[in-house]
Amino acid sequence: MITISGDYKLVICEKPAAAKRLAEILGDKSIRTVNTASRMPIFDIMGQNNEHYVICSALGHLYNLVPLKKNRKIYPVFDLEWRSRRLGNSKGATRIDLILSEITEVSKKATGYIHACDYDIEGELIGYNILQFACNSKYEKSKRAKFSTLTEPDIKNSFSNLLTPDIRLAKAGKTRHKLDFVFGINLSRALSNCFLNHRDHKRYSNITIGRVQGPTLHFVVRREIEINHHIPDPYWNVMADFVKGGELIKASHWPKSIDTLAEAVSIVNDCKDKDGIVKEIRMEEKPVFPPPAFNLGELQKEAYRIFRISPKITLSIAESLYLSALISYPRTSSQKLPTSIHYKDILSKLSRNYSEYRENANSLIRKENLFPRQGSKEDPAHPAIYPTGEKSKKLNALEWKIYDLIVKRFMATFGPAAMVQDSTIFFEVARHQFIAEGKKLLQEGWTRCYKPYFHISESQLPELSKGDIVNVQKIRKLEKFTKPPPRYNQASLLDAMEKSGIGTKSTRAEIINTLINRRYITQEMSGFEATEIGFAVVDSMTKFIPTVISTDLTKSFEDDLEKIEANEIEDETVIEKAIGTLKAAIEKIKINESLIGRELSEAVERTGQDVLGVGVCPVCQKGNLMIIRSYKTRKRFIACSEYRETGCRTSAPLPQIGKLLKSKDACSICGWPVMVNILGRRKPWKFCVNIKCESKGSHETEGVEN
Repeated sequence: MITISGDYKLVICEKPAAAKRLAEILGDKSIRTVNTASRMPIFDIMGQNNEHYVICSALGHLYNLVPLKKNRKIYPVFDLEWRSRRLGNSKGATRIDLILSEITEVSKKATGYIHACDYDIEGELIGYNILQFACNSKYEKSKRAKFSTLTEPDIKNSFSNLLTPDIRLAKAGKTRHKLDFVFGINLSRALSNCFLNHRDHKRYSNITIGRVQGPTLHFVVRREIEINHHIPDPYWNVMADFVKGGELIKASHWPKSIDTLAEAVSIVNDCKDKDGIVKEIRMEEKPVFPPPAFNLGELQKEAYRIFRISPKITLSIAESLYLSALISYPRTSSQKLPTSIHYKDILSKLSRNYSEYRENANSLIRKENLFPRQGSKEDPAHPAIYPTGEKSKKLNALEWKIYDLIVKRFMATFGPAAMVQDSTIFFEVARHQFIAEGKKLLQEGWTRCYKPYFHISESQLPELSKGDIVNVQKIRKLEKFTKPPPRYNQASLLDAMEKSGIGTKSTRAEIINTLINRRYITQEMSGFEATEIGFAVVDSMTKFIPTVISTDLTKSFEDDLEKIEANEIEDETVIEKAIGTLKAAIEKIKINESLIGRELSEAVERTGQDVLGVGVCPVCQKGNLMIIRSYKTRKRFIACSEYRETGCRTSAPLPQIGKLLKSKDACSICGWPVMVNILGRRKPWKFCVNIKCESKGSHETEGVEN
């Protein structure tokens, strides 16, 4: 039984740390902590003007959607209801129910209700569900507290200027959850049932996909296909070392890329032991403007670039810093810093509380006109991420890295443009053109505030004049190969999602993490690689329901959600559109159930390796030599198929680039298989796979099996 005397207003917060912070700021006269059975403290506070508040907290979402029918084999499922969230065990379920019952109890005697959850679509929905279900439909009677930092001025100002709750934001939140749920549960059940109903399946596997997961996985699979289909083409660069007055000048032939070896050899021969002449010198000063302040996506990408911290962990750390009142609300799309945050006040606090920022902060404070570089992106709810200047308690290493990055980025936005001088010297040697390029930093500007996270590399060129003669000390050709596009990493995949308009600033990192957990993609040193299961899911959906994994469909729903927020479309219309799309997709899946089931079964049953037969193992004579592509490293090599059964350790390395074909004949010297490596425009290389063979790989290129 919770006993609270007198009239009071009930305040609903999203997280316990936020509730405690509000209690400390608003409870000027008294703070009483009410211990509860759920172990979630309730704060009974009295403010300076005798405002009596009871502050309760959620644990994020306390309600989620569940289907009315429990049978996992039934689909499509469109009849849903909101129920108290289950945490996967009885204790978790009990605690959620206890928290809700305690909120219900204290809400009965409340004279007013204040929604103080995070001011965004998720926070609005969290508070909406609590006020509607636990507080007996009090959302419309509530007031809304809007703040971007948990600092005393921001909190007190928000409670002095309470707003009317935004039902449009709540509707958009409800619709987003319904869209994600109906797409996720129906497509996942359809694919899982294809797998289960296939006659050859040997074990259960939960095949899941969603409206944002599908297009994101498609990015990775499509990139992997591009990489696998890439044939490296050779090209050449010709590099020259010129000397003038004892100073070395490194230059390259212009144009840099030379298509044939013959042309590269000809250039080297023409220029060898010749003198060159300076034909032209170009110098240009260019400004390098400061970056805007961080929004969440840019913070996540920069933290990954500099520290290799994943977007999910970056968000978690940023939220912790926000709850400690050290930074503003991190889940924002804005790149703008309004004057209302009082730039000089923040810089003064940073100077006073942090010696490491004092010099740069004071330098900015002294500026007559202090204006930040504003980015193009806006967010009606919150400004860009900025430090509050409040003194921090001890931060751990990761927290300090993210905090330091945010502070230095904030200060950098106020700095002047850096100035660089680009220099280009054009040489002529035996009618061939060469260029040498240099860069000189003339003015540090904003980069001084952003050290060590941004650096302009300088390369000085000696002072030369037009007509100067230079000696060709050394000239050489370098063979190179065209490269496939790079694999996505944590930052670039996040960026691809953002540019395509799929997911939200809050959910994109979690979507990537889900794909990893589902074993659809793996994170290797080179980036994300799609697994066999990932390929199979995308392949099945591309064949039969391509619209579901297209970014166009997902983007159209994101646009619809924005229209709900703007009161331009009803939420029921969007749900009806989703149901129509899903019914058509599921019908196609059911028609092709057997084919999809077989493809998924084969992918799941593979043991983590891609294999291709080459020939009988010459050592054990029982197994077959297989070309294996490692599930982890994606490197290919040859090994005996009997390794697991008999322990045969026969293996051999293979070239990692180029197309491999099997020759019809075995090696005439050792009897091992012979392969052919085709690499771009080069002559095919026929080689014995036995590295100990006396042939050393020298075979004529004949008798190739395609």
